[in-house]
Amino acid sequence: MDENELIIQKKIISIFQELQNEIDNNYSKTNALGWQQRNELISHVNSEYGNHEKLNNKRNEWKKELEKGKVLKWLNDLFTQKRDLFGYFENYEQIIDEIKDFRELAISTEKYEVANELSIWENKLPKNN
Repeated sequence: MDENELIIQKKIISIFQELQNEIDNNYSKTNALGWQQRNELISHVNSEYGNHEKLNNKRNEWKKELEKGKVLKWLNDLFTQKRDLFGYFENYEQIIDEIKDFRELAISTEKYEVANELSIWENKLPKNN
């Protein structure tokens, strides 16, 4: 492995570690939003079902974070599948291509938040030559 390849590998490994940290953060945030949704539901019931907007807002926040978590999990699985025994990503271009394909599918099915999350991670990776 030449010096340029090593630099690219270090960057990809750093991105992979950042992804794993983001998964942990997402899990915590999703859990907290779930509890907030529960509390809002109790408030909704106690107000004789008069807090529709607040409950709906909390539900939408939770669903959005849950969807983000699914994307992060998919990305983590993709990176893990492409990692060799030494911890390197020899064919990292395949990761970029699969993210791009999935992003395009998300756009074509009008899942723009999924496409946006994929774009964020795609932009962090080294570009194909």
